[in-house]
Amino acid sequence: MRYWGLLLLMLVVHPLAGQYLVYLVDGTKMPERITEISDRQSVVMDVSDFSKPVAVRSNSDISFAFNQSGSYLVLANNKSLTKRQREEFMNPDVKAKQYDVLVDASGKAMATTILSETETQVVCNAQGNKLTVPKAGLCFLIRRNGTHQVFMAPVQAQPVLLASQRFIQDLLTGSNLSASSLLSAGTDAAAPAAARTAKETKPGAGVDNPMNTEEFQRKGLDKIKEFTNYIQTITAVNYDRENANKAINMACDLFADQNSRVEVSVASGIENKKYKVRDYLTRLKLRSTQFDKVKVEYANLSYVSNFVKGTDGSYHGVVTFVQTFKGTVDGKIIYGDITKRTVEVVIRPYQKALNGESMLSWEVYLGDIGVVETKKI
Repeated sequence: MRYWGLLLLMLVVHPLAGQYLVYLVDGTKMPERITEISDRQSVVMDVSDFSKPVAVRSNSDISFAFNQSGSYLVLANNKSLTKRQREEFMNPDVKAKQYDVLVDASGKAMATTILSETETQVVCNAQGNKLTVPKAGLCFLIRRNGTHQVFMAPVQAQPVLLASQRFIQDLLTGSNLSASSLLSAGTDAAAPAAARTAKETKPGAGVDNPMNTEEFQRKGLDKIKEFTNYIQTITAVNYDRENANKAINMACDLFADQNSRVEVSVASGIENKKYKVRDYLTRLKLRSTQFDKVKVEYANLSYVSNFVKGTDGSYHGVVTFVQTFKGTVDGKIIYGDITKRTVEVVIRPYQKALNGESMLSWEVYLGDIGVVETKKI
């Protein structure tokens, strides 16, 4: 009986050391384990409810997935996926890893030992140096026990995960690495070429592209500022319905995809929700009618990653900013919060006609908007 009790405990506890999670292209995160992978689809099992039957998902709907060892697999638009990668993912080595791995939004990886962490930062030891790393600047982390966290929307994280995959596997296993190849102190000077796994490329490099990286960055910030101006119109308490609806339409046109999501959180810690951009703006318009006055302010816009080329040929960067919301009645703040957000900037190629000839050009759009943290005022 003692033997069976111990065996049952091992079966229950061991999988919880890691995480089976499937991240869908639409931003949804599912507690699922992939048990079969073909060229076009995957068989998944719900690990939160084993009574549910297995299901089949199209690989084009799965951005990426993690298994209990901390290994991951990128599926959507991944034309280089090999049979070996599939087998290694479904039959992983579940031994404890040699390092914790932090990867920033540009794809730069750091092998380290996590000493402690909070919701907003990680304290770690990298080659004898004690570092405090803000989670807002990370794309994802993988812990030695197999658990992980992804800090960006799947569409933002996917190109970084894809570009980093082989090097991350080496970091987790400790194979083919010397002390000099482990990124330390989080500085560019200490980063070896091998650690720069996600290619930080100037958009349009090698093609007929008249704009440089700085101009793309500026255009991205201009798009965000334009979006915030529309928010001001939408949330005006005495809004004109026609102008508010026009502002919603124009704000939606700033996004690369009408299915782009805006994450919403509250300071009380209730689970975050994600809404399509139009739904989010419509809800925001209706919510503003609860107050005599609504004030929405934005500050501290800054890039936390260089542009990274995605599998779709577009380039993706990430901007953080702080949003302050205040709703007042009779001059008193009834509700207020300060939210630190991330927003994806997408640079998308397209063909345009010039003097009767077709040429490659680029346009800047916004992508998913996420939440880093929310504090009540």
